Amino acid sequence: MWLPLVDRVIVLAPGEGVVADGSPHDVLGPAASRPPRTPSPSRPSSPSRPSSARELAERTGSGARVAVHSAESRALGAAEAGAAHDAAHDEASRGEDAVPRRARELAADGVWVPGVPPAYPPEPTARPGEVLLSARDLVVARVPGTPVAGPFDLDVRAGEGLGVVGANGAGKSTLGLTLAGLLPPESGVVEAAPNLAAGATPRRRRDGESRHPVQWSSRALLTRIGAVLQDPEHQLLARTVREELEVGPRALGLPADRIAERVDELLERLRLAPLAAANPYTLSGGEKRRLTVAAALATRPRVLVLDEPTFGQDARTWAELVAIIARLRDGDGDDPPLAVVAVTHDAAVLEALHARRFVVGEVPA
Repeated sequence: MWLPLVDRVIVLAPGEGVVADGSPHDVLGPAASRPPRTPSPSRPSSPSRPSSARELAERTGSGARVAVHSAESRALGAAEAGAAHDAAHDEASRGEDAVPRRARELAADGVWVPGVPPAYPPEPTARPGEVLLSARDLVVARVPGTPVAGPFDLDVRAGEGLGVVGANGAGKSTLGLTLAGLLPPESGVVEAAPNLAAGATPRRRRDGESRHPVQWSSRALLTRIGAVLQDPEHQLLARTVREELEVGPRALGLPADRIAERVDELLERLRLAPLAAANPYTLSGGEKRRLTVAAALATRPRVLVLDEPTFGQDARTWAELVAIIARLRDGDGDDPPLAVVAVTHDAAVLEALHARRFVVGEVPA
C-alpha cells in the first residue's frame, strides 16, 4: 500500500555506513532490469555501491534488515542479511513459499505484515461468571445536561470480554468512564454486584455504603474497577516507571515487600523492566500504554475498563498485551476471573478476546 509513496531507500551496513541510496527499484529491483543510476547532487554515490539486491544482502550481512514488497507475490517479505529480492524472485519462480516465510519472520520481529495476523490467545473454555456491573436505562454525558449516548441496558460479567464499539463521537469512551465510576450517569444507574460493593468506602461521608461506583472513594475503586484512559499521559503521576506502578499499592497500604514483588512481576510481564528507572513521559506511546495497563493491574481490580488498550503497539507487543488481558479475563493464578471492558476501534482485539460486542449509537434528536 505504501510502496508507491516511497521514493528513496537508504541501506546502512555495520562498519560501512551508507552502502545503497536510491529509488526502491534502483536499490532492490532485479539487477538485469535496473537502469544505470544517475547520481543526485545531494546524494553522492558510493564507488563500491552494490550492483544487485543479492550483493546488497551479502554486503550488509546479519546486521541489516530490509522489507520488500513484491507485486508478483503480493506479499511482504523480510530476511536476515537484507531481503534479497533477486533470491525471492528465483525461489518464487521455482514454486517455493519464500516470501510468505520471510513475511512470517518479519511478523515475529513485531512488524505488522498484511496477511500475517498476530497470535491470538485460545478461546475461553469457561462460561462467563457472575454479573459484576449492571447498567439500566443508562444515559451518559461528559458534561451534565448534555447527553451523548443512551439509554442502555447492559451487564458486565466476570470471565467475559465486553467490546464497546461505535462511530467516532458516539459516546464509547464516555460510557467506559461511566462504567468505571469516573463519570456520573446523566440518567439511569450503574450498579455493582453486592459482593463487589461490599466494604466500598464512600467518596463523601454522608453517602454511606452504596452499590453505585461513582459514589465510591478512589481507594475503593482501586481494588474493584481499574481504568486505562484513552490518553496515557492523563494517568501518569510518578517520576519513574517503577514508582508509577507503586502508586496504587502504596495507596492501599500494602507492605513494601509485597509492593516490590507485584511491581517486579508487572515489569516483566509487560516488558517494561528495562525502563523501570525511566521517566514515564520519555516513553513511546506504546510503552506508555503498557505502563498504564500495568498500573491498573497493580491493585488487582475485579473489573478492568480499557480505552483503546492496544493503540501504538507493534505486532509482538499487541499479541503479548492481548494475551495478558485474556489470562486476566480467565483468571490468572490465584486471581479470580476479571470482567474486561474494551473500548476500541480495533476489531482484531475483540476477535482475539472473543468479546461480546456492544454498539454505542447517538441519542436520537
